[in-house]
Amino acid sequence: MYKVTKTFHKELIAFIYHPLTQIFVFKILRAILLVWSILIWLNLFSVGFVRSECRINPLQLKPAPLVLNGANEIIYPDPRSYSAAINQSERITISCPRNRVVVNGITESSTISAKCISDELFEMNNEQMYFRSVKCLQEPQETVRYTQRKCAQGNQELEIGYDLGGDWFVTQIRVCFDNVNLTPVYSHYTLKGTIAYRDSTVANPFFRDTGFYTTSRNIAELYRRDSIRNAINTLVGLSPSSEKYVERRGDLFVNRGHLAAKGDFVYAFEQLATFNYVNAAPQWASFNGGNWNEVEISVRNYASRLGDDLEIYTGVYGTTSLPHETHGRNVGLYLDINSGHVMPIPELFWKVIYNPKTKQGIVVIGLNNPYETSLSNSIICPDVSAKITWFSSNLSRNQRNVTLGYIYACTVADFTKVVNSAPNLNVHSVLI
Repeated sequence: MYKVTKTFHKELIAFIYHPLTQIFVFKILRAILLVWSILIWLNLFSVGFVRSECRINPLQLKPAPLVLNGANEIIYPDPRSYSAAINQSERITISCPRNRVVVNGITESSTISAKCISDELFEMNNEQMYFRSVKCLQEPQETVRYTQRKCAQGNQELEIGYDLGGDWFVTQIRVCFDNVNLTPVYSHYTLKGTIAYRDSTVANPFFRDTGFYTTSRNIAELYRRDSIRNAINTLVGLSPSSEKYVERRGDLFVNRGHLAAKGDFVYAFEQLATFNYVNAAPQWASFNGGNWNEVEISVRNYASRLGDDLEIYTGVYGTTSLPHETHGRNVGLYLDINSGHVMPIPELFWKVIYNPKTKQGIVVIGLNNPYETSLSNSIICPDVSAKITWFSSNLSRNQRNVTLGYIYACTVADFTKVVNSAPNLNVHSVLI
């Protein structure tokens, strides 16, 4: 046995050191090295030879412009790849409404067109540029205007969007506005399935009055805490300085409540556009930052998990009331009591969540009165909220808290039997 093993080792060593064996091994190694070099070369030069699309991320541009596809739709990056794909030779529109586009530090017009070459490389006016070299001089500015269309029992439709010149207008939010009572009826917009990947660095600006409120005083003054305290106390028969309902500190006061929420939009310019008074209604702060905020978070998280775009209608219903100090009967509450009682404090905020792909829908409703002692009149349709699986843990835990805003939900069919201003949607099943 020992002799056989010793002989085998000698033959193995002879084979390894044989000139033909060494030549064969050298050729194998050289072939591997050649393949590896080719792969590296293809990777380095793939822009011009392999790629057939551009990959862009407008969220990385500061300030970010509107980037539109051929259908004049805003392009949103996919949260999984942090980019959006543009086909080779496809044209995109880059616009900074009421502002200017900046390319490589050079100020251009407010709107430019660019053609995809490959990767981040585009062609503009026969010159090449990288997408990351583009930005706006300042944040794009929205425009608020009438559409000349009626909505919800003869009210006027407004749109918040971006004027690119001529008849070119990109709509972000449609608002049904009551010109008589000076209140929005609802705001309608699309909540993108990519909402999880949004600009989270946008500071809150002041709300803007774009000329649709014919109130006795500046609307910003009507929203001041002392002004609201005085209006409510006058209506319910209290002394102007009483803090029974509107406290000097804390969350028991009335604030501006977004209908289309800032957090429901991806880009900074979209978020800033929500700060228009036509997109807000008087909302108790404890409700605004409490359960209604949790409703908005829950809907965003649901859209993100699903990955589908959802159609959202957020509106108001009724008028909050409190008992009069003298006769005890409930009286309605308004912010402006010097112009025939306008700008009512809504009794309810509602949100229709509709998935056009699956034809599923539901309505989430919140009570906007932290002092309500009897809920029977505020439950306007059968509550189905126990079936909802996508409420946040905070909302599930606190949804019956009146101070934070009592929350319930109804089917779209049951809701529209009571609220005539609700949208007419083709709903096949309940979104739970």
